[in-house]
Amino acid sequence: MRLHQRTDFAIRLLIYLGLAGSGPVSVGRVASSFAISEHHLAKVAQRLRDLGYVRLVRGRSGGLELLRDPEDIRMGELVRQLEQHILVECFEPATDQCRISSACSLKRLLERARSSFFAELDRSTLADLITPRRDLVRLLSIGATSS
Repeated sequence: MRLHQRTDFAIRLLIYLGLAGSGPVSVGRVASSFAISEHHLAKVAQRLRDLGYVRLVRGRSGGLELLRDPEDIRMGELVRQLEQHILVECFEPATDQCRISSACSLKRLLERARSSFFAELDRSTLADLITPRRDLVRLLSIGATSS
């Protein structure tokens, strides 16, 4: 299963915010730390705001803040909210044109694989992804003053 770039960016943004701790962080700062598009990251930030993961703080010292504790952000829930889980045509009853859907073993196999994928993600939280902190903080230059 391949995740879309927006999901990758959303996870990276949450990792950064989880590591940064309290206080708002600008989208530009996060984009710079990961060397990714600020424009695309801003769209992802809006989606995360709409889903209730982050809050936008306006003003000169504004930015984004986590709304939930990292321990309360389950990776499976996040990925389900950001991704469509249609692996093949027959997963979507409204558009299924496959003649063997009702008896297809491949469909059942892929459904089990998808369930296993999400079950594994459900076992992890954002807190799990931001440990060990020291190396991640160093690699992302969190807390370093920008020049």
